[in-house]
Amino acid sequence: MKATEASKDKNKLPSDEPLIELRNLSLEFHSRKKVAKAVNDISLDVYRAETVAILGESGSGKSATALAIMGLLPKPGGVISGGEILFEGKDLVKLSEAERRKLYGESLSIIFQDPLSALNPVLTVGYQIGEALRKRKNLSKKETEKRVIELMKLVRIPDAENRYKQYPYQFSGGMQQRVMIALALAMDPKLLIADEPTTALDVTVQAQIMRLLKDLQNRNHMGLILISHDLGVVAENADRVAVMYAGHIVETGDVETIFRNPAHPYTVGLMASIPSSTQNGERLKSIEGLPPNLADPPTGCAFHPRCFMATELCRQKEPVLLEILPGRKSACHFAEDVLNDKSF
Repeated sequence: MKATEASKDKNKLPSDEPLIELRNLSLEFHSRKKVAKAVNDISLDVYRAETVAILGESGSGKSATALAIMGLLPKPGGVISGGEILFEGKDLVKLSEAERRKLYGESLSIIFQDPLSALNPVLTVGYQIGEALRKRKNLSKKETEKRVIELMKLVRIPDAENRYKQYPYQFSGGMQQRVMIALALAMDPKLLIADEPTTALDVTVQAQIMRLLKDLQNRNHMGLILISHDLGVVAENADRVAVMYAGHIVETGDVETIFRNPAHPYTVGLMASIPSSTQNGERLKSIEGLPPNLADPPTGCAFHPRCFMATELCRQKEPVLLEILPGRKSACHFAEDVLNDKSF
């Protein structure tokens, strides 16, 4: 499990400003009777040419965070209830609709996890990839077609000249995902969010898609937020990791050190669930219990009902995300004990 080198010293200097900063961001989903706190007071930054993975179980707040960044929270119901989303110093939350629309697609873009649902089945892939180019770059039909074919070749779609006129159903799952990548890259974004980009793809295609994203990132020095619950994909491709649980960031740090030596019991559970080559016929380990109801979360630490280390302190007092080592943060009352326990 080796971290990539994209955001090392040659690309990101300590004096560099973050490309995007989430500061104390909170999100809520309102229904008639309940309010679900999907994201609670999280802070995170991403630099140019860096891959930051947001890791956690379904319902932890990963995709909600991505939708908030892209201004795609469902309306009515989805609300940014606090905090800031600073992109190159500008707070996206405070920008006008016209100002946000100019940034989305051009400077920030997203790859959704289900390409077949995201793509329009009655429009050709060439038309869909070229839509932003026609509307925002004012390219002619001929210029648009030329640029779209270049993008399709860039993401390694074979026979791009002919496939330009085909429909999404005529593409395999892996090729549909390549179409989504081409669409997301059409305006040369500075930040790309990849929301479960390899879901439902076989491991060979997964590797191809992630290698393609990394190549494109290195070419354009693009920041990448990788949202995933696939530990293998995260381990091979991320520089830093933010582990989310029940809307909170519970641990952050360098991917190698987190995978090698986690500092939160939830992260310990995630790492223990990774299949091992020495497990012949043994059952995979799992975290007992279920994630909490975000409309009625437990008191204290949200993870305490499932935690093997929980005490009365955990049930009563919510832990704060604090730095325990340079570059490492954990939201656990017993973070140092977890970090130093070599039995996990």
